[in-house]
Amino acid sequence: MQDEIEGYGHFNNEKILIVDDNDTNLFVVKTILEDRGLIVDTALSGSEGIARFKHSGENEYVGILAKL
Repeated sequence: MQDEIEGYGHFNNEKILIVDDNDTNLFVVKTILEDRGLIVDTALSGSEGIARFKHSGENEYVGILAKL
């Protein structure tokens, strides 16, 4: 699996927000993305994610990943 992850490239400290109600999912995804050079912010609920986004600076997050 590590070889597959290595093939996805590297980022330069761009910041993303991950929203998921499962701590294990957050830990795994955060670890993988931080290893790729992203700064990862997390939220455990949709309302927490919206609050984090509303209080973020303009263009602070380059992306938001949410469990649907």
